Amino acid sequence: MSLGRFQEAIRSFETVLADHATDVSAVQAEYLIGLSHLELNEPAVAEKKWREILQNSKLKPDALEWQASLLGVARIRFRDAEAGHDAIDRARRTEQLKLQGEKLKEADRKYESAIGDFDQYLSRYPASQDNPWVMYDLAVAYQHSADLFDWARLDAPNENAKLEASESLVRRLAESHRYYRESIREFESLREKGRLDKLGQSFLKNGYFFSGDVLVRLERYQDAIDAYTVAANRYPKEPETLGAYVEVATCYEHLKKPDEARSMIEQAKVILRDMPPEVFNSPSSQISKVEWEKRLNWVSGSKQ
Repeated sequence: MSLGRFQEAIRSFETVLADHATDVSAVQAEYLIGLSHLELNEPAVAEKKWREILQNSKLKPDALEWQASLLGVARIRFRDAEAGHDAIDRARRTEQLKLQGEKLKEADRKYESAIGDFDQYLSRYPASQDNPWVMYDLAVAYQHSADLFDWARLDAPNENAKLEASESLVRRLAESHRYYRESIREFESLREKGRLDKLGQSFLKNGYFFSGDVLVRLERYQDAIDAYTVAANRYPKEPETLGAYVEVATCYEHLKKPDEARSMIEQAKVILRDMPPEVFNSPSSQISKVEWEKRLNWVSGSKQ
């Protein structure tokens, strides 16, 4: 597998299964067959293999292969839910799709399946080293599943449907914020111990900013200001900080504090001026420095 020859690896593991069907190595081989199929971009086959492990009555949940299979299935379900989310978003923009009834239930079932598996993983394995990443994935899953109910609220055929969607929206966002905070705590603990890799550092940064986004959607504007302020202080030279300042300005407007809103935009301009252009070449930045200058000038003019 390390050489990327996954088809050969699958044949080798299948030989192990045939020759040692009752041995512990058979379960290891079955898990690795699933992993190889995932590497071959065959998630449905990988999920089937891992579910067979989870349904193996002779295998206990404390077995490493059972644990890894549960997490693997959860991540496949999550990826499937995210693909569905993106497809619905595109369809609503281009085809005037309305997210109602069975369409909403089908889309949400995918998230509920992933969320259920992630929750089960955290419950069964509270000391797992994967838990910070699982918490982050849960936060994103709840945040994006909230999008479904936001769209359903907008597309609701009547007031009852609108109310139900709104209530689900708030519940999902509240859970998302909770898991962002928990993932931040766990990632920070790893960082302090010098054990946080680059992916974890990226997720930690996202968690700080995304938690502010979720609080805005919950209309908890002062809490959002506090969250964005922490994020901006933690990452003062990152492009995301500019967006945080704009969001804080918007929060101040909601709180009827126009002077504070204008002040935040002016501070963002100062920060932008001192940022080197190469900062905006990072994968996390989708807007150039020049485009940010135009955007901030436009926002500043709109708040006069």
